Amino acid sequence: MDRAYWGHRSQVWGFDLRLVTCRLVTVFFLLFVGCQTDEYIGEDGRDLTLEKEAMPIGGDFTLTDQDGNAFRLLDQTQPVLLFFGYATCPDFCPQTLARLAQVYAALGEGDKDVLTVFVSVDTKRDTPSVLKTYLAHFDMPVVGLTGSQEDVDTVVKQYAGFYEVRDEGSAAGYLIDHSLYIYVIDRDGGVRFLLRSTDAVADIATVIKQL
Repeated sequence: MDRAYWGHRSQVWGFDLRLVTCRLVTVFFLLFVGCQTDEYIGEDGRDLTLEKEAMPIGGDFTLTDQDGNAFRLLDQTQPVLLFFGYATCPDFCPQTLARLAQVYAALGEGDKDVLTVFVSVDTKRDTPSVLKTYLAHFDMPVVGLTGSQEDVDTVVKQYAGFYEVRDEGSAAGYLIDHSLYIYVIDRDGGVRFLLRSTDAVADIATVIKQL
C-alpha cells in the first residue's frame, strides 16, 4: 500500500487517521512524562535530574587548601560543588560564589551538607593566604585549593576543563579564561551533574537536594 492510497483511505469517514494517530501519540507521551516522578525540570525547561551513574570525567585528587593543609577529594564525607577560577577574576568567580551563597541561604537545614570547592587556576598569584582572604567574603562553606601548576593542570584535565592566560594589561594584571561549569560530585567522588554559571538559584538547589 503506497502513501497516496493511505492518504485516500484515511479520509473515508470524514476525519484524518494520521491526525488522530499523532494526537494519540501526543496523549501517551504526556501521560508518560507525567508519570516521571523522579524528573526535575528547571525554570528554562532543562532536565535537572542527576545522572544515575557517574560521568566519565573527574576523579580523586589532592591539592593544598587555604589553610595550607592537604585536601583530598575522597576524604570528604559530603557532596561537593567544584569549579575552577581565580581570586582576581572580575566576573564569573565572584558572581558564582555569590550565587552559591544564595543557594545555601535558600536550602533547608537538611540539604546544606554540601561543600563548595574553588580550584584556582592561577598558581602564581593564588597562594593559600590569598585564597583565604578572598573566600572570607562569602558566607558559605567553601574550600579554596591551589598547588603546583602541574598538579592543578592534572585536575583540570581530569575534569575535562580548560584555562588560558591572557595578557591584556588590565589593572588586575593578566586575565585567565577558564571553564564555567560547576561540577556536582556525590559522596563517592563521582560527577553526577554539570551546573551552568547562569543557572537560577532555585535550579541549583533542586540539583543539590537530590544528592
